[in-house]
Amino acid sequence: NIYPNPSRTSFSVNVNVSDIEIYDLAGKLVQTFNGDFTRTDSFDISNLNTGLYIVKVENDSNQTMTTKLVKL
Repeated sequence: NIYPNPSRTSFSVNVNVSDIEIYDLAGKLVQTFNGDFTRTDSFDISNLNTGLYIVKVENDSNQTMTTKLVKL
């Protein structure tokens, strides 16, 4: 899960992740985070415009999850 959602400046993920990709509703990739992140890391989205985004999260086991994120 992504929290807080909706968010103004940053969000966290409740699992360890290796890659995060954020897409706008048109399917355009607007931001990526690559590395070894833990559930205590937060991801800065303050540069994104207000709106709805699709977040694709890949964990250390190469499992992928997709969810929606509301940016306030």
